Amino acid sequence: MKPKEYVELSLEIMPNVIKELREEMNNLKETEGEQLKKDPFKLLETMMKTLFECLDPYKDKIEEAGLTIKEFNSYQRTHKEELKQYLESNPQLEEKIEELKIKMKDIMK
Repeated sequence: MKPKEYVELSLEIMPNVIKELREEMNNLKETEGEQLKKDPFKLLETMMKTLFECLDPYKDKIEEAGLTIKEFNSYQRTHKEELKQYLESNPQLEEKIEELKIKMKDIMK
């Protein structure tokens, strides 16, 4: 998978991930409340579960690009420099990604 394909697919997937994650986090906070402070792994577990559920509909696209879902999730770390160069040459995409990062941080508050 080339950085361009990864970024395009990520931008397609992430709005859905953010939407679902926001719903799951709100439900979790309502049902677990104070327990979340005592068990941060519950939060992490919910995030990972939601992420994998959101990626499942894209499994075929990811596999067509030659990756497993696990490899897709680690692509950002394993191709950091390539992605950085690609995004620097496409600032409009970098802005979209930054907006998504802000939304993700907002969910975690």
